[in-house]
Amino acid sequence: MLTLDQFSNFILQNNLCTKQDKLLLAVSGGADSMVLCDLVVKSGFTFGIAHCNFNLRGANSLGDETFVEKFAITQKNPLHCSRFDTSTYAAENKLSIEEAARNLRYQYFQLIVEQFGYTKIVTAHHANDNAETLLLRLTKGTGLHGLRGIPLINKNIIRPLLFCNKAEIDTYCKNYNISFRIDESNAESIYQRNLIRNEIVPKLEEINPAFVATMQQNILNFEGAYRIYADAVKKRLFKLIQHKGADRYIPIAALGDRVTALTLLHELLSPNGFNNAQITQLYDAFGNTGKIFYSESHRVLIDRKFLILTEKKSEQFALQNIEKANCKLSVGYFIFELEESNYHDGIQFNSSGLIAYFDAALISYPLQVRKWQAGDYLYPLGLTKKKSDKPGKKKVSDILTNAKIDHLAKENTYVVLCGDKIIWLAGHRQDERFKVTRNTKRLLKIKMLPSREHS
Repeated sequence: MLTLDQFSNFILQNNLCTKQDKLLLAVSGGADSMVLCDLVVKSGFTFGIAHCNFNLRGANSLGDETFVEKFAITQKNPLHCSRFDTSTYAAENKLSIEEAARNLRYQYFQLIVEQFGYTKIVTAHHANDNAETLLLRLTKGTGLHGLRGIPLINKNIIRPLLFCNKAEIDTYCKNYNISFRIDESNAESIYQRNLIRNEIVPKLEEINPAFVATMQQNILNFEGAYRIYADAVKKRLFKLIQHKGADRYIPIAALGDRVTALTLLHELLSPNGFNNAQITQLYDAFGNTGKIFYSESHRVLIDRKFLILTEKKSEQFALQNIEKANCKLSVGYFIFELEESNYHDGIQFNSSGLIAYFDAALISYPLQVRKWQAGDYLYPLGLTKKKSDKPGKKKVSDILTNAKIDHLAKENTYVVLCGDKIIWLAGHRQDERFKVTRNTKRLLKIKMLPSREHS
């Protein structure tokens, strides 16, 4: 039987919250959330109440809202209430009603937390919810992470009723005369969770009357197994992943066979928004150099030997001007630094590809910097035609291909232009037509340095 001592001990044992916390209770008006309210009140916590009206049940939704308002007034607790057009939100975002309601609910709760200084969001999820969630995930497909069920603690969200089942909550309501609202739609199996709750779980309880308790133990077992598994995967990925600035390079050959590779990719990519179908498609595309897969926040590029995981960033510029010498310009991952000086024979040229030298008299401002484009060409320094001493022309794409740089580096390669002429394929080749000669009097030196945040 659910008791106040059980509730208090569960919170204490799992370090869910303290009396110094300011709690925000998610209250629908149903039995679960009203029992949560009663236990929190008796425990002496400071709390406010948040209620979401999803406008899915007409007058009944308004009835729930009124019920929660009256309870908050009686308890003299702050009330935060919002109404949502859930159906429209679901349609616009191509979500199920269940997913839409969940998104709206937690977005609203986090907003209230930020505005009013609450430290923890408290929900009334219990053991039956946990069992249903596990069944739903198994039905749709999940990894070991999903087998852990509903997390007891998820950032600032806590669930102090996960230890008890629905029957214990109903008994508590009767014993302590707890008033609550009944959601008639819970008896309908039109939603996936209701279908599992109303039709699947009762059948499983015919096989095992202690089905919910068994699922709770299973979830604990899965949690233990997951911790061991996660530690092993973390160590494996740590050895595999090579970091270049903010980008991560994963050697394809080191991922192992299909089963191992898919497991490692799932653990690496799913936190970055990739789903199981995308990860399988990515594996099947190995060998297709240049193919790219996207999530909302990241992308994976298949290179010859590596998968390159990068964060998607909007392009901050198409073309940037350099108005004069002796200045610096931040461009993408780099800083371009220009310095003009008198030229004399004793000057030592740095052979680094990140520094280029030009005859300043041949340069007119503004110079321009942009990413290279298909069709770009220049006359590389030192390249001459076979039958004459005239400079030889070469496409930028050919220079980069011959240099055997990966696709990500290609994407982040820049050119410096004087008018419509490329004077420098930055980091690679400069143009013959602007080179320093014995007649040069003023020297323009351009350095390309990695910016600190990407070095």
